[in-house]
Amino acid sequence: MIARDGVHGLSMNKLCAACDVGKGTLYLYFKTRTEILAALYVQKLDQWCSSLEISATMPMQYDEFCRAYLAALSADPILVDLLIVAAQDFETELPADTYAETLTHLKQSLERQSNQFTQALQIDAAQASPLVWAFYTAAMGASAYRVRQDLTLPKSSDLGPFRAALQFDRLFWNAVSLYRTD
Repeated sequence: MIARDGVHGLSMNKLCAACDVGKGTLYLYFKTRTEILAALYVQKLDQWCSSLEISATMPMQYDEFCRAYLAALSADPILVDLLIVAAQDFETELPADTYAETLTHLKQSLERQSNQFTQALQIDAAQASPLVWAFYTAAMGASAYRVRQDLTLPKSSDLGPFRAALQFDRLFWNAVSLYRTD
């Protein structure tokens, strides 16, 4: 549903209807839509880390690692959306204990990625930690500029190349290229 309708298109009612589950049953497990998103976020973080571990298993050049990171990040159609929701909504919309668990899971995931950065880029932990945060931040920032497929510019417009430069992949790549380690 999220891949089709976006994160904001998910509602408790739609989810109940799609899963043929009564609202009362769903509310036994999740009190709010944000709690559902948090549970999905935790699952997607694990999948992302596993995907990165598989694609970046040996020492790599920086550009090659950036491509592997971007591929792992882009492989799931809703991951980046969940990263944004986590950054914007979880602190204020989740119960404190659920928020703390979710934040702990993010910390563990980024530590796991730090180990991957260390191995793949042949750098020490002191270099890897800020690099992980730079990549994570670049991914969130670039996500604001996903290209909408239904948006077209007038034929007379010369903004095509500028619009192309505002694509997620290009913005992410430009941001992380600032942190070259070689």
